[in-house]
Amino acid sequence: LPKLDIILVKPPLELSTKMVYENLNLRLTRGKNNYSIPRILDLSDIVHVLHNDLESVSLQIYPELADLKKMLLRHGALGALMSGSGPTVFGIFRNGKEAKQALEVIEKELSDQYLLFLAKSL
Repeated sequence: LPKLDIILVKPPLELSTKMVYENLNLRLTRGKNNYSIPRILDLSDIVHVLHNDLESVSLQIYPELADLKKMLLRHGALGALMSGSGPTVFGIFRNGKEAKQALEVIEKELSDQYLLFLAKSL
């Protein structure tokens, strides 16, 4: 897998993992559906398969999380997603330079109550 340059945004919100899972509509997999795991070779492969079933529940509780995802995309993220049950969201960038530039702009747009981190995957 390629190394990923990532911005993490932790808003000043609290989300209970228990509450998110209690509101998740667990659909059972049908036996006749066969799914294959996609081959991930490069960055574009990764951003095209970003998905989190818990995100729809968390977005119902805090619709503003969608605005954070849009902000990351607007500032150059190739893909954005909520991490786990939230409320942290992340954006994947083409390279460290673009991620750093986006971080500087986003820090100016958000209040000090938001925690922002620049990270790189292992």
